[in-house]
Amino acid sequence: MSARDIEDFGRKWDPQYFHTDASAAEASFFGGLVASGLHTLSVFQRLAVQSLFVSWRVIAGKAIHSLRLLEPVRPDDTLSGRVTIRDLQPDGRGRSAVVLFGELDNQFGRTVMEVVVESLIVQAPPIETP
Repeated sequence: MSARDIEDFGRKWDPQYFHTDASAAEASFFGGLVASGLHTLSVFQRLAVQSLFVSWRVIAGKAIHSLRLLEPVRPDDTLSGRVTIRDLQPDGRGRSAVVLFGELDNQFGRTVMEVVVESLIVQAPPIETP
């Protein structure tokens, strides 16, 4: 996360001074510029799409059941994530609701965000056995 990315996202989508102005953010509760929680969630989504959803047949997102922002994301932080499938429920119409637990960590191994999301996916056809 570069300072410029944080400020650009903040100006466009969450224009609070601690996301948009590094100098003013020094006097904030955070003591410096921090990424919007919406920006952090967007980073998770991009990582999930590029590493996981690219091989799934996703129909749509259904819900964000919970979102916890545990640590501020600061300029020059490097984020990595992981996803755990918590539930998979076929609906009988060739689709399944999948509930995922996602986490993002910074370069120090500190978890900065946790999210539980539900998506609707196309079920894979059954594997035929000879």
